[in-house]
Amino acid sequence: MPYPSDSNVSSSSTCGCTTSCSYSSYPIRYSNGEIREVRPALPIRGYGQDWGHNLSYGNRIDSLYDGCNGCNWFVKEFPQAGKDASGNIAVFGIINDAIWFNKSGGNYIARFFGKETLSEDATNKEFIFTDTRGQVFKFFNYDAAIPTAKQGQFKSVTDPYGNVWTPTYDGNNRVTDFVMGSSPSVGYYYTYYTSGENSGQLQYVTLKQGTTNLRRIEYQFYGSGDSNGASLAG
Repeated sequence: MPYPSDSNVSSSSTCGCTTSCSYSSYPIRYSNGEIREVRPALPIRGYGQDWGHNLSYGNRIDSLYDGCNGCNWFVKEFPQAGKDASGNIAVFGIINDAIWFNKSGGNYIARFFGKETLSEDATNKEFIFTDTRGQVFKFFNYDAAIPTAKQGQFKSVTDPYGNVWTPTYDGNNRVTDFVMGSSPSVGYYYTYYTSGENSGQLQYVTLKQGTTNLRRIEYQFYGSGDSNGASLAG
């Protein structure tokens, strides 16, 4: 999977400046002309979590990323643990807000004196990331037994009170739902195109309370024959 290059990463939790102060309002990064687009969607706040379907786009990552929302679009609520050629790990949900960990033997050391921690559980084939709020995110590791499409992907989150929320994956290693709580539950449900040029891309995100639909977003994508952009341009 692609990872943000170190020169293009800043994090409000690991440096003295938030990402926003280094970008214009367009939004273009002052230092290198990089685009950083962030688009929030379907926000909720419940069961101890701020959740949604928040998108971000970057055009200066190490290689093109064919995510479910199109080329180089990332989903904050599908955080990832990217690995570079040296085995260092970047944990990120919003592009260029990555937190980097240098691999040293069997340990991972946060850069820039970050207070977040990362460890690897080889037995359960997962990375364990703890943020400064006490939330624990688990990611599938890069063991050969893990499907390539799932390596580095979001496995679960445990809130500071010990509640565990786990996404459901289908047979194609795509998230189909993420549900929190009960009586009533709050959940996000993901539907993908099943045919045509955009097969496998995200079509709908539906926010539900219990079984009641609250809001839905539909995504459409340019095809290779469209004048406005190539396939998967988003």
